[in-house]
Amino acid sequence: MSLNPQHLDKKAVFFIIGPSGSGKTTMAKFLAEKLDYDYIEGDDLHPKANVEKMSSGHPLNDEDRWGWLYNCGGACALQLDDPKVKGLVMTCSALKVAYRDVLRESLKHRPGSVHFLYLMASKEVLVERTKARKNHYMKADMVDSQLRDMQAPKEDEKDAYTINIENSPEVSQKIAYDLVEKIMKDKDEDIKHKY
Repeated sequence: MSLNPQHLDKKAVFFIIGPSGSGKTTMAKFLAEKLDYDYIEGDDLHPKANVEKMSSGHPLNDEDRWGWLYNCGGACALQLDDPKVKGLVMTCSALKVAYRDVLRESLKHRPGSVHFLYLMASKEVLVERTKARKNHYMKADMVDSQLRDMQAPKEDEKDAYTINIENSPEVSQKIAYDLVEKIMKDKDEDIKHKY
């Protein structure tokens, strides 16, 4: 399961997006390994104040998130400038269209390189998976606030794809990898945006 190097002629960034409990980190690590891309955990770029706020059970608002989003976009832009980096996979909830626009703007000097994979699941699945996590500052009762903010990618977001992750992790990973392969092979073709 590996991509032909000729398909990797342009450095790509895959943002793995979605609310807490959607499995962003697991999916991102899987794809980064399969693609031989660098991996960036977006949560690690939150300012300390954001982490403390979430840890105390308070959801972030737009003002809390803008700086973090610029950190995420800047980190990607900086890392892509390294000639040794083939591409990137980053976790970033990117709940709103405006948030994704910040990331696009950060990488506008690399047209066509940005892709979003939205991991979609029901509230019940997200709560269950968030409760099962150990040592994470995002608590299960904050899933509601993230779902209120979540704006699923719309049809005019041609660089964003929706993946239903209520399958087993193995099935979801295969769907995601097959989609990434299609994106990299068929950059100029219209690809279905829901899986």
